[in-house]
Amino acid sequence: MNAHPTDSLPAYVLGALSPGEAAEVAEHLAACSLCRAEAESYRATLDALATPDLPPARVKRRVFERIGL
Repeated sequence: MNAHPTDSLPAYVLGALSPGEAAEVAEHLAACSLCRAEAESYRATLDALATPDLPPARVKRRVFERIGL
């Protein structure tokens, strides 16, 4: 792979590429710090979305009290 696989990076991070495509992107990432950094930013965004900040339990109690549950 000679060109930067920028269009494939989100799918790579999500694990949505075929094994062959993933291998090509992984090989490119091993040699390209620019694409590695971009893939890492996608990974960080995915991690942030996967672990939401939940409000404290007291907030949940107050909401339930207000709606009568």
